[in-house]
Amino acid sequence: MRVMQALMYVLLAVCLCGLSACGGGGSHSGGATGSPSTVTAGVVADPYIVGATFFEDTNDNGRRDDGEQLSTPSDENGLFSFSAPVAVGSTLIMSNPGSHQGLPFTLLLRRVVSSDDADRVVVSPLTTLLAAEQAEEAPSAPLAASLTAVDLMTLLRDAGLPWIDDLQEDDLLADPMAGLEGLSAGDVTDADLALLRTNFVAYALLEFINKYATDEVNGESIDRALSTAGFTQLIFDTMELICSVSMLEEAGAGLPAGAPAMAVADLAETIPAILYWWTGHFYSDLVAGIEDFPLIGDVEDELRGFVLSLAPYVYAVNRLGDDAVNPEEFLDPELLPLASDSYFMLANNENPTVRPVDLEIVLSAAAFEDVSYVLADEILHFHADATWETFSTEEDAVERSGGSWSISGNSLIVHDDEENFDYSLTLVAEWPTFLRFMTTDPVMDGRQSGVTNIPLAKVYSIDSEDFTGKTFVVDPDDCRFDSDFCGGRVVFGAYDGLSGEGEATLHIYDADSTDPVTASWSLADNSVLMVETVEETNEVYFYGDDKAGQAVIVTKNAAGAVTDVVPENIVPAKTSDTIPTGVFAVSSLSSGEELVLNDDNTFSWTDGPEFMSGTWSYDSVSGGLTLSSGGDVVVRLWFYGPDDADEHRFYYEDYEGAVPVESGFDDLIPVAG
Repeated sequence: MRVMQALMYVLLAVCLCGLSACGGGGSHSGGATGSPSTVTAGVVADPYIVGATFFEDTNDNGRRDDGEQLSTPSDENGLFSFSAPVAVGSTLIMSNPGSHQGLPFTLLLRRVVSSDDADRVVVSPLTTLLAAEQAEEAPSAPLAASLTAVDLMTLLRDAGLPWIDDLQEDDLLADPMAGLEGLSAGDVTDADLALLRTNFVAYALLEFINKYATDEVNGESIDRALSTAGFTQLIFDTMELICSVSMLEEAGAGLPAGAPAMAVADLAETIPAILYWWTGHFYSDLVAGIEDFPLIGDVEDELRGFVLSLAPYVYAVNRLGDDAVNPEEFLDPELLPLASDSYFMLANNENPTVRPVDLEIVLSAAAFEDVSYVLADEILHFHADATWETFSTEEDAVERSGGSWSISGNSLIVHDDEENFDYSLTLVAEWPTFLRFMTTDPVMDGRQSGVTNIPLAKVYSIDSEDFTGKTFVVDPDDCRFDSDFCGGRVVFGAYDGLSGEGEATLHIYDADSTDPVTASWSLADNSVLMVETVEETNEVYFYGDDKAGQAVIVTKNAAGAVTDVVPENIVPAKTSDTIPTGVFAVSSLSSGEELVLNDDNTFSWTDGPEFMSGTWSYDSVSGGLTLSSGGDVVVRLWFYGPDDADEHRFYYEDYEGAVPVESGFDDLIPVAG
């Protein structure tokens, strides 16, 4: 399978779908389609984006064809132009994304040209939502070719947008910065900032859809994203906090006496950097397998600190050459000297800080020579001889893709041998757990134009001490149970530093066997766990949060051929001096199942009409809980996963005599009282 196409279609984790109309066949309403308009220019705002170009998509296929106009690059005020009037019904689609406040712009913006448009149109995240095609089950009727302002206002109102009453339908097509230039806190109200706030909401919404959807942005995906309460509440609260008159006042309070007041534009230009960091967590959480969103109270101090650090820097940059502004009076020394060609961003580490950046993110060949990354639950190997390969499992068949790679400036050039095409992936951010790339090359059978975000998750280093003498639980959620290393527990024995190997016992039970499997284990390049049995070798690549146990396992047969590639969670069993006692509901398919662990080391287990009682013991070294009845072991349990007082995830083995007969996974839920 062609690698770029294959990676585009994998759910959630790979090349996150950009924001064009993926595929042709649709048509946008806007008057007499194809008739000339008087539109010859546009303004791209989020706020103003510099260096962006747009093409006139006249046949609605999402890519630039011969004869379709290309605009001039947008200037510092976001202005771009075409050599001739564009047609009514055509779509202006971002070709080169440019940058805002120096940060690489990582979305694809669009604007449908209507018969009501004249001279100059605005292109923004809001116009991109309005350019989205309706799905078959559209949120409004009768079915329109694209969302109307009424549709979008209804969706925003239903999602609980707090300032919805300060917006009019016509505002959604307007420049969010218009009328705000030069104004300070005493000149505006929060109601005046409603459109600017909503535009930032639309930006975050598009990034959210990029992360959680694999199809194009349409009425259905917008409605689905806005219905995600945790996300919408967080972005609404964030905008009310950082895009407000009170924040503008607070950010300007530290300026020297006599200096010009901080303007709305200064505050507005800090927000893209904050959202750049904020939405970067979409990808970081994706890599870490986190689906929940924090409450504003959890991040309020952090967000406020970002604004108060960033806004003075933007203020100073916007006034370079102004004799009334001396940056040394109010900026931290490390942010000096200012340079007109530098930009600011938030350091992507455990303690985010503000820093000016001047070509600071540098891509080197050393980051890829004999290095592996996780891409869409697959392993992407970059070899020192400038070749790459990846294996994927499609419908129980393993497929290989490969080619060559090279570095050009800050871009990774990936040549796909089967496609015979060079993909240019530009590095835009480095986080502790992943590299974030973007590409403007066409993907998905050439139907995609614009920006596609690609997170390559780093495989983190491991040490023999991470495994020696420990029991690990292999969660079976993604297993097909055709491997010795899938769904169960693994006991890692002592590691011999001289030979570089250790012994392991695999307790992986299925319908065919209940016998433990003896294996050897070793480490390759300090980043790959190798578990080898008589029949197969399993290469385990850990990535994301080093405590979460996310891994991709590549299984090879005795001949060295890849037979399977699966994502799994492999986590150490929890160990502690004691375990909690009390009454627990067993969250299995059968209702009424209950386990009681008493302080005197007795237990009872009720499952409908079945009842069992006896004694329990706990091994604090392995983390194993053993339940015995009549002198025989009947059940063994190992707890694993994140600490949660409301739910305890466990792996169990049922025994008859001394023989395991069944295994599985379940949860214990404490019963109140």
